[in-house]
Amino acid sequence: MKGFNAVIIDPAGQADLLEKYFAVRRAVFVEEQNVDISIEIDEFETAPGTVHLAVLNGNGECAGAGRLVEYSGGPLREAKTVKLGRVCVLKEFRGLGLGELIVEKLIETARERGYEEIVLHSQVYVCGLYEKFGFTRRGDIFKEAGIEHIEMSARI
Repeated sequence: MKGFNAVIIDPAGQADLLEKYFAVRRAVFVEEQNVDISIEIDEFETAPGTVHLAVLNGNGECAGAGRLVEYSGGPLREAKTVKLGRVCVLKEFRGLGLGELIVEKLIETARERGYEEIVLHSQVYVCGLYEKFGFTRRGDIFKEAGIEHIEMSARI
């Protein structure tokens, strides 16, 4: 994605970038998809091991976001597992491949940190994005925050 850069946010040293990141998540999930803010911003935001990723354009504007959180409920019980989530792109930047950039960078980050498996809850209409990266669907469709999701996982 020419002109865009995916960066891992240092919460202690990049408070302004962290606020831009949360603004993107609020715009997409809370304002656009009507997810309650108390569900969108949760206890994992400041948990040890949580990774926040922002996609910035050449002007330093945050165009997309995603995160990783430590997870113990994966299908491979013996594997060190992380949960990928909160992947979103602002409306005006969609169609440029930024969702793929976010997922690719988060998978790379998970590998670097020694994770062996990634689990996620995909909104049903975007499952294809994750399948491109080797994720497979598990179980039945369920509602999360009033939106249809399906669990997916991948060995990395």
